[in-house]
Amino acid sequence: IMEWRPRHPTRWNRYCISTLRQFLPKLELSGGREVAEEHRLELQSLLGEYR
Repeated sequence: IMEWRPRHPTRWNRYCISTLRQFLPKLELSGGREVAEEHRLELQSLLGEYR
């Protein structure tokens, strides 16, 4: 499986990358401080969409 995956991106990989591209800049701007409730709810929603 590990040899197969790098050559064949899965839907999860594309979805995860797109989600992280949206959310990581917000986390970086927070500088490790507690994130706003709206950001926490957004992340929780994004994580729940894939399940």
